[in-house]
Amino acid sequence: MSQSQFDNFFDAFGTELISSTRALKDAEISHFDYLQNICESQGSNICVNEGTGVVCGRYPVSPGDRVLALRFVVSHDTSPDIDQLIAAATGLGLLTFLQKFPEEPVLKPRLIFESSAPGSASDLVENDCIGGAMAVLSIAGNPLVSGGNVAVKSGTIYPMRQTFVITLRKSAHDSDSAHASLQSAGAHAATWLSQLTTRKLDPAKPTRIVFQPNGQVIQADSAEASIQLRGEILAVTRKSLDGLLAKTQSTLAGLERALDVQFEFQLKQNSPALLADQRLNGIITSAASSALGNGRIASIQHLNQNHTDFSHYLRKLPGSFLFNKSFSHNGNGALTNMDLHAIVESGISPLLKVLLTILLGTG
Repeated sequence: MSQSQFDNFFDAFGTELISSTRALKDAEISHFDYLQNICESQGSNICVNEGTGVVCGRYPVSPGDRVLALRFVVSHDTSPDIDQLIAAATGLGLLTFLQKFPEEPVLKPRLIFESSAPGSASDLVENDCIGGAMAVLSIAGNPLVSGGNVAVKSGTIYPMRQTFVITLRKSAHDSDSAHASLQSAGAHAATWLSQLTTRKLDPAKPTRIVFQPNGQVIQADSAEASIQLRGEILAVTRKSLDGLLAKTQSTLAGLERALDVQFEFQLKQNSPALLADQRLNGIITSAASSALGNGRIASIQHLNQNHTDFSHYLRKLPGSFLFNKSFSHNGNGALTNMDLHAIVESGISPLLKVLLTILLGTG
């Protein structure tokens, strides 16, 4: 099917997309339960992880088939925000459209409706919800995206993480009542180290140091007159990580002399940076240009929201984010019909059209 034929088919689907979105919005059950019911009613091959997600395979998969996992984070309660409504409605629209479309997609979709409850992502990945997929694409709203447009995440999604422990001990000539002074020295060390930066080493890729929790001393041993600070360094590149490690060592050496305490700095677990997959981003960009026109897709360098749970997927598969306009400043219950039409037109419809173009290979 050509792009123009697909466009005509998609345009005819517009009224049904609005109706299905309205039905989802007005449902008296959670989006999570609503989508599970839809998957079951369509006879889709589904796997339900109780309370954490519904994984829906719309088509049977044979050896050699290419499978793309699509992740939608949906509300598990009856008070979703607008972005959760958009995610759920886009997934619902995808299921409904593919049921009516006369051709089988080039890429077989595996729809992951992940509960917004904490811990859902790790549970789904541990239960192999993405096994056999070639890549995973996470759908999310982003306030940097204009209405009617989409965007991909480029570069680093999650920085390199280097955890550490700093042990403070009294100096050899200090008294046995040194614990209070160690507490003060720990607070000074956390304050100084939290302000370190490597912008001079790599101006485009800043690095930071974070203490857990919030720079407070979290372990103390009065018998040994020692305390520990735990934290992590977040870095985009190895160069910036090494730069901050060097600054940390020199700062601690200066604080030893100034505060008359001993510091022991130990590196612990290191987690590599997780990057957006360039090949997947290329497929998305090409599809968006065909579906929406040139200039309707942007590339976002920095995430301004917490998408931590996606890291569980990225440790298993190449992946990226596909963003649409965020409407999260509104409340779901306050939506009027005019609001709903605007959200479908500028948020759901362009996102759905890009996803379908990717799956069907019409671009």
